[in-house]
Formats: sequence, structure tokens, C-alpha cells
Amino acid sequence: MKTKDIRKRAMEKGVKTDSDDKVVLVRAIQAAEGNEQCFQTGRTTCIQTECCWMEDCIPQKVAQPLKVAQPQQVAQPQQASTLGSRISKWRR
Repeated sequence: MKTKDIRKRAMEKGVKTDSDDKVVLVRAIQAAEGNEQCFQTGRTTCIQTECCWMEDCIPQKVAQPLKVAQPQQVAQPQQASTLGSRISKWRR
């Protein structure tokens, strides 16, 4: 998004700033909207999938969607009879 468009959005939100710095403007808008001021803080992943700043915030070559961990299968314990037969063979 161009700085001109960001300034327009800032005025719509009532954000007053003299800065021409894109990062300062966007973070001021994020604060006015009650959102985390996270624009271009170095993150490579983001859970804010509907954020309008995403394209400018996280470089697309680096961006990774957050993946929800899948539950892993737990190995079933061996039955006592199998374990018992192994122990008795070991004792011999």
C-alpha cells in the first residue's frame, strides 16, 4: 500500500501524525483500531490472517502460515503376557 493511501486511512481513523514513515503511520492506525502494533516488527509468521497490512508487513518469500500441531499417535503399551514371555526367555 502506498504512503498516500495509508495517510488517507489514518485521517479516516482520526490518527494525527506528522510522520511520512510508513511504519509509524501503520502502527498508529493499528493502535487507533485497538490492534497490536506489530507492523514490520520482524515476524515471519502471523496469526492475523485477515490483516490488511500483511502484504507489506511480512515478505512473501519468508511468510509462513502458522500450522496447528496435529496430535501424535501414542504407542500402545505391550500386553503383560508378551512382556512376561520375554522376561522368562531372558531368565533362562
